[in-house]
Amino acid sequence: MLNRRHCLIAIGKAAFAAGLPLPAMAAPPHFFGTAGAELGLQLFMLDAQARTDLEGTLRAVASMGYREVEIANLYGRSGGTIAAMLRAAGLSCPSIHVQGRSRGDDAPSFDGPLGALVGDAQAIGARTLTLASFRFPDNAPARLPDERLRKYVARIGNLMDAGAWRRNADFLNRTGAMLAREGLRIGYHNHNAEFAPLPEGGCGMDILLGETDPACVDFELDVGWVAAAARDPIALLRAHQGRFTQLHVKDVAAATPDYAFVQKSAPLGLGVLDWREILPVARKAGAVHYFFEQDPPYEEDPAGIAARAHSYLAALPT
Repeated sequence: MLNRRHCLIAIGKAAFAAGLPLPAMAAPPHFFGTAGAELGLQLFMLDAQARTDLEGTLRAVASMGYREVEIANLYGRSGGTIAAMLRAAGLSCPSIHVQGRSRGDDAPSFDGPLGALVGDAQAIGARTLTLASFRFPDNAPARLPDERLRKYVARIGNLMDAGAWRRNADFLNRTGAMLAREGLRIGYHNHNAEFAPLPEGGCGMDILLGETDPACVDFELDVGWVAAAARDPIALLRAHQGRFTQLHVKDVAAATPDYAFVQKSAPLGLGVLDWREILPVARKAGAVHYFFEQDPPYEEDPAGIAARAHSYLAALPT
């Protein structure tokens, strides 16, 4: 069956052949832009540039057309200073990624004073402190001297059992309740370890979604990591209406399903994901903020990748 657009094209061709006036064809509304959704960038993609010149990096992001950023670091600055830089660039920052445990670097973590995180978030204007990855168990083995961070996180992810996921759910509920008193929310950003089958059935993501309080705990669906685990992001969104308030817009190439932080990135529109279908479903399910991100390694300047991603997404119809 022809859809309305195909019908109009067919009518136009017939009218042209007959010398008749062509019917008007209104441009379809775009998901980002005319349809009202803002498009953001996860600033981690430009971390190296931001460490050298944060103000210049924010201006560059704005010049690409992005209007929001999600940050994973304050780069040694106060929330007030970050807020001033964002205003100067014409950007807002609705979400801050926070590590569950301190990694021993300068990334913010929930191991530090919650009051300091709250103060920075309020100064910046962020509404959500997003747990960037699952919180390690208290008895997690130490990182080996020569072990890369991703390998270490993958190793811990393989040790996560149902009890560890329930402790994460409890942490989200407790911290979310405290943040709610400050006018903030806690979010949870998934990778693919959450979808590893558990011996008793289900997976960690089932526990997190089922045992957290929707009144104070939100989720950020990283679509790329969902696909890397061979799960259907559309089915997940439809099954949990209102829980996924943020999206990481990320494409991946076809690969063997994995649960240990292995992902084969692809440029948007060239991977296995159909964004024309995913984005409207996400909106109907309650997603408000959409952050583009592509995971390293990068074959070219990540700023160029981010700019092309914006052009691709801004042209998508609803």
